[in-house]
Amino acid sequence: MSETPQSSQEDKDLVEYLKYLTTLSTGSIILQIAFLEKVFPHPKWKALLVASLLFFTLSIIASIVLYTTIVVPGLVDRTSFSGFFRDLTIRLWTLSVTWAGFLLGILALVIFALRNLLIL
Repeated sequence: MSETPQSSQEDKDLVEYLKYLTTLSTGSIILQIAFLEKVFPHPKWKALLVASLLFFTLSIIASIVLYTTIVVPGLVDRTSFSGFFRDLTIRLWTLSVTWAGFLLGILALVIFALRNLLIL
């Protein structure tokens, strides 16, 4: 399977999409670290903060893996039919992990904030 102009454009769009997700995840980590002590001087359920940081980090790592499979030529064999589906499988798994990490990071952060702001 050769590289078509459409798949090349799809790759570019996916790379841009991954940049946005990694930017959001990185920003979330930085904001958590920067404002934690100022907003929550005596936080409860600190494990949720740790989980949030780990999930955002997982999202960033999965994005890097997916980005690498897109931009490094020859890393994944796309010339054969089985190579094409292996590439597709890698992309689907890493994109799923990227999204799961991001969404779980946000969820853990929201639960932590609700617990500490509303004192549940």
